[in-house]
Amino acid sequence: MTWNYRILYTEINGEEEYCIHEVYYDENMNIYAISEDETYFPGGSTIEELKTEMYNMFSAFENPVLNKKSLLNDFEKRRRSIAKKKKIDSI
Repeated sequence: MTWNYRILYTEINGEEEYCIHEVYYDENMNIYAISEDETYFPGGSTIEELKTEMYNMFSAFENPVLNKKSLLNDFEKRRRSIAKKKKIDSI
């Protein structure tokens, strides 16, 4: 499993919001999950770990912004497809 930080865009009550989330990829580098909540506080048990975490979060600005609503819709479609396949396979 691979993951990185990405910027996600969403609209809440007509207001634009951009947040950094953890994004998880499958073996084909397709996004299959995101962190439920935004990432607010980087941390580490040493200064070097904190520096690495900050660098990783800052690298999110090097990638395209993702649309959170679209991702969640895709996840739901995939979940339904898998559930339907499992139901057919069990018959």
